[in-house]
Amino acid sequence: MGHTPYNAVTVLRAKFDRWLAEKAEEAGAMIVTGIKVEKVIKEGNRVIGISTGDEEMLADVVIAADGINSFISQEAGLRGEIKLEHLAVGAKALIELPRATIEERFHLTGNEGTAYAILGEATHGVAGGGFLYTNQESLSIGIVMRLDDLVKERVKPPEVLDDLLEHPMIAPLVKGGTMTEYGAHLTGEGGLNMVPQKLYTDGMLIIGDAAGFTINSGLVIRGMDLAIGSGMAAAEAVIEAKKKGDFSENSLSAYSRNLEESFVMKDLKFYAKAPGFMESDRLYKDYSSVVNKLFNKVYTHDLTPKEHLMKVATKSFKECGISMFDLAKDGIMGVRAL
Repeated sequence: MGHTPYNAVTVLRAKFDRWLAEKAEEAGAMIVTGIKVEKVIKEGNRVIGISTGDEEMLADVVIAADGINSFISQEAGLRGEIKLEHLAVGAKALIELPRATIEERFHLTGNEGTAYAILGEATHGVAGGGFLYTNQESLSIGIVMRLDDLVKERVKPPEVLDDLLEHPMIAPLVKGGTMTEYGAHLTGEGGLNMVPQKLYTDGMLIIGDAAGFTINSGLVIRGMDLAIGSGMAAAEAVIEAKKKGDFSENSLSAYSRNLEESFVMKDLKFYAKAPGFMESDRLYKDYSSVVNKLFNKVYTHDLTPKEHLMKVATKSFKECGISMFDLAKDGIMGVRAL
């Protein structure tokens, strides 16, 4: 990441969220923390505020940004119960290391960074993947596993993450570091398939994870940029509604139009087939074994004559129970999805 335009930037949420909150306050927002929003308040069919149990807060428009579970979106009738196959569990650790150590281990200088995407045995055969990326003075490392597969295989995310940290390829990179944060949360995996048909109603909009705005393309998992993009689209719709003094469903439908014109819906539609491709068990169980067998045969020198690479590859696929039809099918699906 040494040259502009940069292809990615890493942020630490603990610092980024605090900075963003300060910017919001500077712009005139009032931030209230440490309370749980229990339900929406309605006047007829229109949402007019939220209840925290003992207190009520009234507003022209409520924007639900309460994460993947978003109980208030369900209560408002904008979203039903999410299917297990559309959810994943993510577990992540933050490991602090001196900046000089990180630069030396990952061959970095200045503000350069490194990101690894990990697929295969890292998730113990469960659909999902692992990740590792550098920050200036820490490493973020974790795994994301689909919830339905996790339940079926009875795998525990903390154990999977511990195994990843001890893997021979990872252990030297985190050696000597101090784990300062550890957490787990649900994330969306369904892409466009889990986005509700309606994202707005009288007096209310839903954005970010609450609206199912996540993308797992198999190469990257995206959520923060979609949350920010949908937040901007919602803000523009509310400003327009405020000018008209009309916060009805019809007026707030401008939110949907704004989303369609932004990268949010365009990218969700572009990667709509990716979740289906990522459901194949072969991606997480068989192909990693094929690669291991293939390179083992290629690089093992046992004084026997070498075979043509195509023949070696064919044998490796056959030993792992993968037919050429399966390989072709997965290849075509991958190209169409990604």
